[in-house]
Amino acid sequence: MSNEDKNSLITATTKRRRLYRFLVMLFFAFFVMGVNIPIFDYTKRESLAYIKEPSQRNLEALRAKQAEERRTQWLYSSPLALLGVVFAIPLLTKYRRRT
Repeated sequence: MSNEDKNSLITATTKRRRLYRFLVMLFFAFFVMGVNIPIFDYTKRESLAYIKEPSQRNLEALRAKQAEERRTQWLYSSPLALLGVVFAIPLLTKYRRRT
């Protein structure tokens, strides 16, 4: 293999590794945002009902809806975390081979 071929191979590997790192960070960022950003108007009806009439029943309905919102957020953001892990596996295996 000539020196030019080795350099192009190293450059391609470096670009691929940078792309993997970028995708891992991107998917984990989406995961964190998906878990932390509230779903607008998800608990609006229950919140307004509790504000109008602060009873125990309305409070329980509001808390149940908030728990449902949290489960929904995890449901939609979990595949992004899984993709981040899938893209991180090749990086970790290559890193362990070098050390």
